[in-house]
Amino acid sequence: MNWPTRRTRAFLSALVAALAVTAGIAATAGTASAQSATVLINYPGCPNVCRVGDNLTVGVWYQAISGGAHGYWVGVYNDQGKRVFMRSGSATTTWKLWNIRLTQAGHYTTIYATDGVKQGYRTNVAK
Repeated sequence: MNWPTRRTRAFLSALVAALAVTAGIAATAGTASAQSATVLINYPGCPNVCRVGDNLTVGVWYQAISGGAHGYWVGVYNDQGKRVFMRSGSATTTWKLWNIRLTQAGHYTTIYATDGVKQGYRTNVAK
């Protein structure tokens, strides 16, 4: 059996995360318009186990068909609460992806804010 490549797994993870976020935003918005789900995010995880030296990939993509806000903010914090990465701006119709090198074992927290909705993800990193 041929297993998917790392790139394929990353794409599928991003797609699943984007769909989950879209569904989550739609569920929390209730009867709100589809404009709430315009900026999709890349789930910040590793295919199997994250280890020191691996990259954590975060990113955003603007879903043009929905219309609405383009704004985003993303931050990654380590165990001590120190911000190790931050970007904000206007998402485009092509993915903006950033790789953050995991330099120490512990927990990293990634926070996305898009259109007034915050999503947090925790990543465990082994030695």
